[in-house]
Amino acid sequence: MNAIGNDFRPPVTGGAPSEPPSQELGEEDFLKLLMTQIGNQDPLNPMETEQFMNQITAMNSLQQQIASNARLDDLVLAMSALNNETAVNLVGKTVVVEGDTFPHTQGEAEDITFELSQAAETVQIDLVDANGTVVANIEKTDMKAGENTVSWDGLDTDGNLRRDGDLTIRITAKDSDEELIPTRTFVSGTVDELRFDGGFPQVVVGGQVFQLASITRVLGGDVPSRFDGSSAVGTDDEDDGSAADAAAAAAADPDVIAAAEAAADDAAAAAAEDGRPLTSAQRAAVARVYRGL
Repeated sequence: MNAIGNDFRPPVTGGAPSEPPSQELGEEDFLKLLMTQIGNQDPLNPMETEQFMNQITAMNSLQQQIASNARLDDLVLAMSALNNETAVNLVGKTVVVEGDTFPHTQGEAEDITFELSQAAETVQIDLVDANGTVVANIEKTDMKAGENTVSWDGLDTDGNLRRDGDLTIRITAKDSDEELIPTRTFVSGTVDELRFDGGFPQVVVGGQVFQLASITRVLGGDVPSRFDGSSAVGTDDEDDGSAADAAAAAAADPDVIAAAEAAADDAAAAAAEDGRPLTSAQRAAVARVYRGL
């Protein structure tokens, strides 16, 4: 037996493994297959003209779908970039978001803002602490449909000043038949932080994380009350204020809103057909971009 030296190398029997062939049928592959089919067809029983045209039409439809998908990807990317840039400007501003929890400071009065889907005969507002205990309640009658604001003096059920802490708003609204009425609650606060989760911006308000689509209004800088009902962005420059008012008026135009919703519906439908349905936040972002918000 011969000894094997350290310089022995096993023979190389093959090169680097090649990549597996693509499983996708491209345009060139399709045309090759079609031409092969035509070249090998039975002369006594040739392909029907209708069948030939159907195959060409199917290929054209596939190309159009691929192009539409590429444009949709570009649109989503553009929306994400615009949303991120817009979200950065929200840091330090006071916003109104759809939510039910707010931080209370002892000695301060609070404005409780909510929306009724229809007029209510009775409305009970409970403020609940972190332990689920009702610390204050307010009862109202004959409240209109839409947005309503009720002031709370900061006193608990015993008439004492409520200490600092987070409180949750619970609304129980009923009509004349004692049927419950759907409601939405809103809170306001300063945007302290901006986060990105999965590429989508989220704002942190009062220690709570909200999606950008949850913001219903931007109130600007310092706001004396928790919610003042204003929809304009605050500014010290009158010219900037006029421009902001004009932009807000344009965005609020019914025709612009209708066109924005139609564009959002089209984008959502295209994404759904592609098997990548848009989330509610993405659909809202399309409408916001169209309206210039």
